[in-house]
Amino acid sequence: MPMPSVYQPLLDHLAAVEEHTAILTLMEIEDILDAALPPSAITSGGYWLSAHHSYVRAWRALGWSAHFNRRRGVVVFTRDGEE
Repeated sequence: MPMPSVYQPLLDHLAAVEEHTAILTLMEIEDILDAALPPSAITSGGYWLSAHHSYVRAWRALGWSAHFNRRRGVVVFTRDGEE
């Protein structure tokens, strides 16, 4: 599966995480990507969850799921099968 180039740095970061959970602020994600996130990433949980997006399918293929906590401004990535 081809990885989306803009999100490749995030995918590389997740691939290197040894823990079962990675909690990243939106600012940390922007730093990892070296790019600003679109407004929908900040306002919509669907941006991080929808399998219609190739980047969501890419981190799912690596065994991660994501949950956006808008109030805290963080994305919680969890390895599939882990709680």
